[in-house]
Amino acid sequence: AMGCFGSKVDRERSGSVRGEEAAPRTLITEDDPSGRRIQIAKEFLDTERTYVQSLETCKRVYLDELRARSTGKKAIIKPKDVDVIFSNLEELLAVHADVFAGLETCLEQPAPRIGELFSTIAERFKCYTTYINNYNDAISCLVALQKKKKPFAEFTREMMELPECNGLSLPAFLIMPIQRIPRYVLLLQDLNKQTPEDHIDKTGCLEALDNIREVADYVNEEKRIIENMQECAQLEEHIINSPPLMHRGRHLVEEGDLLLTDKKKVENTFHYYLFSDMIVLCVEQQVSSLKSTLSLHLFTRSGDKSTSYKCVEHAHLLKVELEDCKDRHDRTNCSSIKVHKTSFMIQFNDADHKAAFTDKFFATRARAPAA
Repeated sequence: AMGCFGSKVDRERSGSVRGEEAAPRTLITEDDPSGRRIQIAKEFLDTERTYVQSLETCKRVYLDELRARSTGKKAIIKPKDVDVIFSNLEELLAVHADVFAGLETCLEQPAPRIGELFSTIAERFKCYTTYINNYNDAISCLVALQKKKKPFAEFTREMMELPECNGLSLPAFLIMPIQRIPRYVLLLQDLNKQTPEDHIDKTGCLEALDNIREVADYVNEEKRIIENMQECAQLEEHIINSPPLMHRGRHLVEEGDLLLTDKKKVENTFHYYLFSDMIVLCVEQQVSSLKSTLSLHLFTRSGDKSTSYKCVEHAHLLKVELEDCKDRHDRTNCSSIKVHKTSFMIQFNDADHKAAFTDKFFATRARAPAA
């Protein structure tokens, strides 16, 4: 047993973490003359309180409600889909209720041993592996249900409007665990800087940093992949007739406009999306305000859009042909591109535009995985 865990842990397990602030205490102490260590400890406590309250809101508003609506004739979701979307969120909540209780106990001590607390509890953070490994499936499941199950989509929109959700969507809650571990690293680094070598918590700070960094390295890589997938999901929602875009490992490299001419000599401005493994060609298309209102808005609180794009062609980069066209008296700075079975002539703005697009295309294709 360690000093920062006491009877308060058991007390917190029996109920929610409330919004009361910790009792004020003097910031200047003999072992902390600047008061900075106590300030950091309080920041640990305040952010942990907010995080646990958010997990509790997600559980109460979304998880518990969807479980209740997963059986019977009026079910809006299958029990197995509830399990996929929320994974082991309840386990994370239990762990962080203990972390919060431990932090409260630490702040009652003359010399808070935050490092010791986190070096001891870091082992329990391995439960994040389960959550992170499942996260891609969770979002994919959520996207599919939003599209196919109108009652489910309506439920998530209604819940987002509740005061306790503060306008946050379900995906906004689900990504919070992905963001929490990197925050610990920053706080522990700051705490370690403010902890003298002869401080009772110095060893604990160093051990905590090493342990949390191991978890954070894994989380950061997964967070990068997840953010790329979220961007792809937003584009898939926005593009009419879009091919499936949300795929693990895929990310958007660049987008822009190109003046293309087809075989019938019809000229049009296309908007292109160059991904790490594919290209999507679109034309601008007006959409009704009704369609904009029904947009899923999965990852942002974005407002209605009056303009959207419609996919015309798409293909894996290894199946796209891009060739230079020699300058002639009637045309300069052109290339030909064949996407799937459709060929176009690209009219670039100038030689620099042509070189930039060509270089980016071939550099991206060289790194693209096999189709």
